[in-house]
Formats: sequence, structure tokens, C-alpha cells
Amino acid sequence: MFRSEDESPDYVLGMVRQLSKFLGKAFGLLKEEQYPAALEEIRAARQAYLALPDPVIYNLPAEELLELFTVAGYLDVVKALTLVEMCKAEGDALTLQGFQSEGERAYLKGLDVLLGLFHLTGPTRFSPEITSVETFDGLIEQPLPFETQANLFVYYEEAGQLAQAAETLLELGETAFEEIREEGRAFFERLRELDEGALAAGRLARAEAAAFEAEFLEMGNSRP
Repeated sequence: MFRSEDESPDYVLGMVRQLSKFLGKAFGLLKEEQYPAALEEIRAARQAYLALPDPVIYNLPAEELLELFTVAGYLDVVKALTLVEMCKAEGDALTLQGFQSEGERAYLKGLDVLLGLFHLTGPTRFSPEITSVETFDGLIEQPLPFETQANLFVYYEEAGQLAQAAETLLELGETAFEEIREEGRAFFERLRELDEGALAAGRLARAEAAAFEAEFLEMGNSRP
């Protein structure tokens, strides 16, 4: 559940202001290329505002972290999104110092929390000032965990990004075809039911959808 003010423009504006308040100094240090100082500021702000040490953030799955921000059935979206932005800033500070794997670990946590939020709130809910799923996805070069990639597939379809959903599904099929076989078939059935306009809105042509489906089915045929 969410507080009634969640839907109002004032709430969204307040949310962005909260994020700016707690990350403004860190962002300034990043722009000045003072990366160690920025990292220290990010972690201090995270502890002060969220009271979450690194072991808790990085050892708990996203759904359990979101539960920590839920009181009496109400999720504090501001705190959840603050964690997302802090993970993005931490990833930037680490990556810019050359710590690529550590930076991607931070990006991955931010992505997982954001996908968890979208599961609860819908894929097009938040202000443009909030780091997007697409941004996080583009920053991570390492293979994504199965659950993250599966959640990405759901997100892209619900957000109407059908070409990206199909590509993500094929990536899933390369390593976990049996786990997603039925969902994949159902996805392509849904695509076949869409008209040309809906497919085009998702940056997908009918022929491309058919090609994606054929490639997916071939994955199944090539397995013993």
C-alpha cells in the first residue's frame, strides 16, 4: 500500500527535493572529480538518512529492503528511491575510480530495488529526475542474475518496450531456457495478438517479432 499523497505532483516534487537534499553535496564532489570524498559523503548520508549499513544493503534482496521501508502496510517511496539514487551515485564514484566490479555491484542493487518498486507501483510512475531502469541496465556490463533479468523482461513488456523485452527474453533463454520456456511462448502469443500500431509503439515490426519468436523456439529445439 502507499500513502494517499503518493499520487500528487506535490508528493513527487517533495520526493525529488528530498533526494537533492541528501545527495547534493555528493553530486557536487563527483562533478569536482573528488571521488573518494564523494563516496564517503554518499555512505555517510545513507547511514544518516536510511540507517542502513553496507552489509544490510548488499546482503538483503531488494524485496526485503523494501520491507524495511514499509510501516503498517505503507511503503515509504521516498526512502526507497533515495536508496536507488544513492546506489547510482556510489556506483559512479567507484567506477570513476576504476573499481568497475564494485561500481556495477552498486548499480545492480539500485536496479533491483527500482524493479521491486515498479512491481508495486507500475513501470512509468516516477519523475524523470529519478534514475531510470534503462540507465541502470546500460551501466552494467556483467551478466545479470536470473531474477534481475526476469524482472527486467517483465518491466520492459509492461512499459511497452516490446523490442527490448524480446531481446531480454532471448538473453534469458541462452542460460535458463527451461525456466522461461512457458513464459516466453506466452509472450510471443501476446505479441501476435497486437495490432501493427501497438507493435510499432514498442519499436517492433511484425517480421521482427516473428524472427524473435523463431530464434526463441530454436533455442528449445537445440536442447536435448
